[in-house]
Amino acid sequence: YQRRVHGQAFQEAEEYIEVLLKLLKKKGKGKGKGGKQTESEPQRDEIPMSVDPFANVDARNRFMAQDAADLKLDKPEGLSEVIWQEFLQYRQQRLEMEREMREVGHELSDMQKYFQKIKQDDDENRQKMEATSQKLTDFREMMRRESYNLDILHRFKQGQIEVEQAAVVTDYADAILIHKSKIQDLNNEIRASGTEKVRILREIKDFKKGIRSVEWEAEMLDYTAGTLEVEYRHLHTLRVTKAMQEFIKGGGEGHNETERIKLIKKIQHVKKTYQEKVEEKKQLIQKIKKLVKEKDVENDVLLQQTAGSAQLVKDREEIVGLQSTGLDQARAQKMMKDLRVTRKLEDVAKAQRDELEDLRTRIDKLREKTFPSFAVVSKRVVGNPDERPPS
Repeated sequence: YQRRVHGQAFQEAEEYIEVLLKLLKKKGKGKGKGGKQTESEPQRDEIPMSVDPFANVDARNRFMAQDAADLKLDKPEGLSEVIWQEFLQYRQQRLEMEREMREVGHELSDMQKYFQKIKQDDDENRQKMEATSQKLTDFREMMRRESYNLDILHRFKQGQIEVEQAAVVTDYADAILIHKSKIQDLNNEIRASGTEKVRILREIKDFKKGIRSVEWEAEMLDYTAGTLEVEYRHLHTLRVTKAMQEFIKGGGEGHNETERIKLIKKIQHVKKTYQEKVEEKKQLIQKIKKLVKEKDVENDVLLQQTAGSAQLVKDREEIVGLQSTGLDQARAQKMMKDLRVTRKLEDVAKAQRDELEDLRTRIDKLREKTFPSFAVVSKRVVGNPDERPPS
């Protein structure tokens, strides 16, 4: 029965569908076109975010009151009461669903913001924890090193210390101690490696030496073959003379015997002459050595005589100096006086000569003024005297 009644009511309300759709889409007065919030509506982002779930109760109540105000609509004329109630119920459900969706969206936004804040705090705490952990690790490492930092006295030879020595005090803070056995092992490894490398290099050298030898032999054989080819070609192109024909036929075995005998005699004569000259030079050298020895003896005697004569002269000079000191002073004074007089006379003579030369010069000038002299003109004229000199 209810289905039939509802079906009839909906058939009667088909003409009100457009009006009902407009009412369904109609929002509250506080909202603008498209359901957007106006300036009078409180912004959701302005509500402070808090962990307390009851912090936003007042704001939610304001939204619910606004939704209740939206339910007050005017029923169209001629519309059935059943359809109007169904419409209002559907509209209320839809508004509640939208409100719940807004609340869930706001809660999701709050949760995301809270999640970002928690994540940021977690990152900051993690960084602080890592920094603190690193400081703790560094401190433990420092404590571990400090536990091994002991003062121990050792005596080393100077050659065993490879730290660069300072001018005053050497700092051994960065120095390390290496056991002698490790150094010896390292030296043995270096020697073994060096010996192996030297052996390899020697093998390479011997191998390359063999290659060079083979190349040299090949080059030598090529050169020999070329020489033989040239000689063979020269033999083919050789002009055969009568003497060569006789020698080839076998009749010239003693052809060069006479020349050979002459050359042998010449060689013997040259050797004999050479020996005689050598003996003469040796005798001359002996005579010169003997003469040098005699001259050395004479030089020694002369040196002794010269030394004695020098000592005698020195003694006599001292005696003469002691005897003639006063006489020499008087003689020196007289000589100085004579030198002064001579110097004055020379100066006077020089002044007189200069004066005479000056007078001669004046006389010549006066003579030039008195009568013409062509000597000066002949000196000045250069080239053709009839031509006008250049200005």
